Amino acid sequence: YSIPGFQIPFLVCHGTLDHGVPLKGTVYLDEKSATKDKVVRQVEGAFHDLLSEPDAPETVQAMIDFMTSHADQPSPLEAIAAAAVASKARNGSSKKSLTGANSLFGGRF
Repeated sequence: YSIPGFQIPFLVCHGTLDHGVPLKGTVYLDEKSATKDKVVRQVEGAFHDLLSEPDAPETVQAMIDFMTSHADQPSPLEAIAAAAVASKARNGSSKKSLTGANSLFGGRF
């Protein structure tokens, strides 16, 4: 089983000793998401509040690096809108290009 509609780049930082949010959910997301543009950082020995942990500077740097590397890319909504406009220009209908939006946003498009 995969999550084919989940193709958005993402970063997840998760403490291996987090008792509030099970690590297996992060592992599942990593394994099943369709996107290849992802970073999953397991912080060994850390709990839920990663910014209060000794490794906080490394976690913050991972966040900065990820955001910086994606700063020049369109947001998911901008990408969907651009695809819809391009499709409509090609064939007069944007319905087909919004299929990804339907799976991403629960069928609201």
